[in-house]
Amino acid sequence: MANRADVAKLANVSVATVTNVLTGRKPVGDDLRNRVFAAASKLKYIPDSSAQRLASGVNKHIGVAVSEMTNLYHIEVIKGIEAYATEKGFAVSLFDLDSNAQDKFRLIASRRLGGIVNFVSDVYPDEYVQYFIQDNVVMMNFECEQSFRLDTVYSDGMAWLIRQAAKFGHKRAAFITTHEPRYMHLDTRIKTFCELRDECGFDTDESLIVGNDIGGKRTSEEIGYELTARLLDGGKKFTCLFCINDMTALGAMRAFHEYGLDIPGDVSVTGCDDISIGKYIFPSLTTLGFDKFVYGREIAKTIIDKIENPQLPYTHRSIESVPVYRNSLGPAKK
Repeated sequence: MANRADVAKLANVSVATVTNVLTGRKPVGDDLRNRVFAAASKLKYIPDSSAQRLASGVNKHIGVAVSEMTNLYHIEVIKGIEAYATEKGFAVSLFDLDSNAQDKFRLIASRRLGGIVNFVSDVYPDEYVQYFIQDNVVMMNFECEQSFRLDTVYSDGMAWLIRQAAKFGHKRAAFITTHEPRYMHLDTRIKTFCELRDECGFDTDESLIVGNDIGGKRTSEEIGYELTARLLDGGKKFTCLFCINDMTALGAMRAFHEYGLDIPGDVSVTGCDDISIGKYIFPSLTTLGFDKFVYGREIAKTIIDKIENPQLPYTHRSIESVPVYRNSLGPAKK
């Protein structure tokens, strides 16, 4: 395997010049730069990222922590993160924290990351957050002052979905969520649902709002399927089901089909996140959405800007979701 000395010999330059070209640490003339790149290409030389970090002082490695690898929402956002990071010469690693969280927290810490994105609802142990702070890891979406936040606002979009269901004549609406019951009313989507029930003439039966008390690790679609089946088995009557995310809605729709219920003829369903598959299923899924690829790129840009310019202040910004009306929401059954 070729090393920098080999590249320097073929390009007839010093090893220091090769280092300056590959790291950008010092300006190099076009002729020398072209010779170095040509030699590196001919030798198929791959720079060592750890050596580059030590030479340049810039850690070009971003980690993304998720709690549910199968949720397409995360994948679609990560595509945007990875695209921008690649353009800037940064690498992205994905960490799935669905099990053995403590071991994986240690793994993340051991990777000596330049930045870390949090898509996990669980709270990180203080010791790891403090490690990130002390090691100057740029954090995104952590619950601390030394972290950027780029949040999605669902309240206005959720209000539109609820009022649209009311216009369609729905009076008994249910809501299922992947959150545990003790946390579910902290979510703005559920808050909005509860606040608008009276205005929209919905039944205020609290048993129609169901949190994830199943236990164990379940994917969103599994939770959606099981909670919907529980509502149906319990004899709960409703004509519209709001789901916390699209994957939960897909599980719910499977349950309705198995119970012989037509969507939206017998029951309407809405989701949240506008994952790409939602417009291709039948019926197509009404949901809330935003440009997740652009969102991912903005996350990566924010982190990389901070890594390259440590004096930049931490910011807290929001992105508004918008309703995406499709076939799964229709008039209430007479």
